[in-house]
Amino acid sequence: MNNRSNDLLLDIGNTALKWQYRRREAVAVHPMKDRLDVSALDVIKKAPRNVLVASVAGGERTAQLEAYCWARWKLRPWVAKTQPEANGVKCAYEDCTRLGIDRWLAVLAAKDQPSLIADCGTAVTLDWVADGQHHGGWIVPGVRLMQQSLLGRTAQIFDIGEADYGLTVAADTAPAVAGGAWQAVAGLLERAARQVQQKSGEPLRLLICGGDGERLLPWLTPPVGVEPWELKRDLVLQGLAALATAHPPGVGGHWQQPELK
Repeated sequence: MNNRSNDLLLDIGNTALKWQYRRREAVAVHPMKDRLDVSALDVIKKAPRNVLVASVAGGERTAQLEAYCWARWKLRPWVAKTQPEANGVKCAYEDCTRLGIDRWLAVLAAKDQPSLIADCGTAVTLDWVADGQHHGGWIVPGVRLMQQSLLGRTAQIFDIGEADYGLTVAADTAPAVAGGAWQAVAGLLERAARQVQQKSGEPLRLLICGGDGERLLPWLTPPVGVEPWELKRDLVLQGLAALATAHPPGVGGHWQQPELK
């Protein structure tokens, strides 16, 4: 099979796995807790031409995926790597290997327009890209990490559960902790957008992705003169596809294909 649309793209995060064939809609396959259950990929019936992977989940989980792909399709996956430059974009980091591949791929997906990208998951990351240059960004704990960190260091234990706390003023400790974390993240995104817009001096696109992105979206107010935040659920997968188009697997140092053990 030579059709690129038969390439299987995988985005392995800390808490979820997404997949899609190129040029098709992404599917959230499996929420991950302590491990990656690769059997979730059994729903894929069509054998891919290549398996292209973006993973921040660590070596053990990636090794599980590699073994699965070989056992099922006799394929060794190609794992994307952050490089000093790709797709006409230069990385801001002096040591590019310290920039997570999910952030790098999101930047590549958004490179055609000055953009601030907020990925709101286990951690919240912000990255600014404009004119072929990644300018860096910020990282803070995600909403649930903030909540857990605070509750884990208090003498009293409060169960905030999964209740849908918003940004309203809280009159009890549990909703105060829950809502405070959402306020902190929303405030960071709005402040970052204002700062980047002032430094940029040109029309800025605000993109949000990650597991908490959709929930945060209605609470965000863009700077004056800037379009509202736009939800892009599959930004990492889009970047993975773009990288594969500009730098096909096996060409250059943008991909690695670890040996099976």
